[in-house]
Amino acid sequence: MKKIAFDIKDGYAAIVTGGDLEPEFIMIGFDEADFADDSENESSVPKNLFALGDERLASLYSLADQALLAVPMRFSLVKSLSIDQAAVEKYGSDFLQWEAKQQLPDELGQFISGFSKLGESYDGLFGNYLYYAVPRDFIEGLLNFAVPDTEKKPALSSEALGLFNVINLAMNQNGFGAAISLEHDGASIALSHDGVFLGGRFIAGEKPTLGDEIKYYIMGHAPEDLRPNVLICGDMNKIDSIGAVTWAEILKIPDSLKTAVKSGKASPELFTAAAGLIMQP
Repeated sequence: MKKIAFDIKDGYAAIVTGGDLEPEFIMIGFDEADFADDSENESSVPKNLFALGDERLASLYSLADQALLAVPMRFSLVKSLSIDQAAVEKYGSDFLQWEAKQQLPDELGQFISGFSKLGESYDGLFGNYLYYAVPRDFIEGLLNFAVPDTEKKPALSSEALGLFNVINLAMNQNGFGAAISLEHDGASIALSHDGVFLGGRFIAGEKPTLGDEIKYYIMGHAPEDLRPNVLICGDMNKIDSIGAVTWAEILKIPDSLKTAVKSGKASPELFTAAAGLIMQP
């Protein structure tokens, strides 16, 4: 299957192709004015990544069989849920919708939620799911900014899933680890233990407190007998904001991501979450 994934951050979008498409990384910069809603101005041209990018992006998107948009952890709730498989088999999506309402009841507002099944218990009775929920107005605006084609919008998938897939690749699904994706004022974190998703969250902050908050969150989930593995990615210009990570083993970006970066392009760390989404079957 030919795949393309979008990960939109503050000031740039990281776009990755893969699957049966040749791996390619594209970075498109933008400012706040580009993301503004000009819908009330009839003479304005709608702003979107296709208008800001080049013909290459439109060409790749038209070739893709599957398009994914990363739901930012900054604006979403992310949880690990253990769900009764018998109920899912009997009631299907109705049961998952019921589970979603238990996490965020309707009175809290309008949300779009989703589930990614990542595995099952040893006895097969329960499934391990990554659950996310994001405000409807925000994600619909992000979708419109990402892709102008109203007939072929990307499917949604949590940024946490992309980070989870990459930390598992870096650890070979062995041990306890965390992917830390740096942003301009915080970091998104996804946790894995022997290939099982434990949870994730966005931690806002700046130096010197951000590094401590990240450490406490990760160590709070770490088994007592295992030293955490940490993969640092995202905007590496912000690496100083977390200080020295002496409490964990630092992992490297897998070679499969490095080889997909063409000469002169941005560093592979910027594309980690989007590349991780491409890995999902």
